[in-house]
Amino acid sequence: MSAATDDEQWNAFGKFNAMVAWTGTATVINPLTAEPSQQVAYEHFVAYVPGTPRTIKTTTTTASGTRSEETVNLSTSGLDVDLDGSYSAEHPAGLTLATLLGGADSGSDGRHTFEHSLACSDRERRRLLLSYDTKSGALRQVLLLVEGRRAAGETALPPCSAPPSTLFSLLGVWAGDACMRSLTRTDPKGRGFGFAGGGGFASASNSKKRGGARVVSDVIRTAVFKARLSYAWDGGTVVARQMEATSFGEASTAPPTATIRGVGELRTTKGKWSDYESVAFNADASRPVLLLLPSSCHVLAPTRLPARDENAPGGEGSAFAFSTEFGVVLDPGESFGWRGYQEGDEPPEGQADDAMRLVRIQRLYDESGSFVSGTTSLCSAL
Repeated sequence: MSAATDDEQWNAFGKFNAMVAWTGTATVINPLTAEPSQQVAYEHFVAYVPGTPRTIKTTTTTASGTRSEETVNLSTSGLDVDLDGSYSAEHPAGLTLATLLGGADSGSDGRHTFEHSLACSDRERRRLLLSYDTKSGALRQVLLLVEGRRAAGETALPPCSAPPSTLFSLLGVWAGDACMRSLTRTDPKGRGFGFAGGGGFASASNSKKRGGARVVSDVIRTAVFKARLSYAWDGGTVVARQMEATSFGEASTAPPTATIRGVGELRTTKGKWSDYESVAFNADASRPVLLLLPSSCHVLAPTRLPARDENAPGGEGSAFAFSTEFGVVLDPGESFGWRGYQEGDEPPEGQADDAMRLVRIQRLYDESGSFVSGTTSLCSAL
């Protein structure tokens, strides 16, 4: 395990994501069926705010000419950043960006938004915004953003040609490395989403006094481990998912340090142009759903978050741990940022140089709704 400062995370974020324009498309995904809407093209410029630490100003312009500006303070967003610029954050007051690109039903008022961004190459990233109702905790919107980086003097990248993700594209075993970052804070521990008067989550106005999103820490502790993810399907409606983590230095035959299993139900929705797939894992308290998305992306996200009710005994309401996970399947080739195994190690048994790759980013929360850790992983198909 090693430690780093939050300045190193901020520098990694800025080096890849800031002071450049991102051009791309936004697609609203139905959180119940995984059916996508029509794409919206846009340009998104990210700049620093002078004199305000860890704050960015974004200017977004759609192809139709609609323009929106937004200032985002990432020091209170539980920002988690990997070395390649991949990051995740949460926005208790929502994001104007989601309103602009997500349509009339995606207003930021009363929405708690989780942001995930994966660096897919030195000029590409894919982002996912999950927006939840702050009172009920229900998942209201899934917004997929596929973007190309355009610095000064560069031309815009052509549109992404990656195929839609399907259950078949995830089936099998994926093995590689994962890096987990946990935050050590110097200020008092918050209550995650906190309590809101009359039930629901803490609003932006009371998040400071009652918790809210965790502040960027002074020290980030990192741990790297071997990851092994598998998906299996019975040919009907049953889908099994298993995640294994093993510490480095352990023999290849040693049992995993931790194993997480889940069994879900495959659901298929017939659309106008295609069939759309999702997998519901209803045995978990957060009722997570795996949505298979365009551009070789997928998300595993709770369909509901812990509801808080001050009128309930103890003021707790429901309480359970949960996580959000965004992933992208990439073509064979050099990984961006870090390799799928440590320098000097042998590749996982059966891993070929021309194997497909799976990159993932995850946020983990405890039962109080407090952010615990962020993890990125890069695996190859076996």
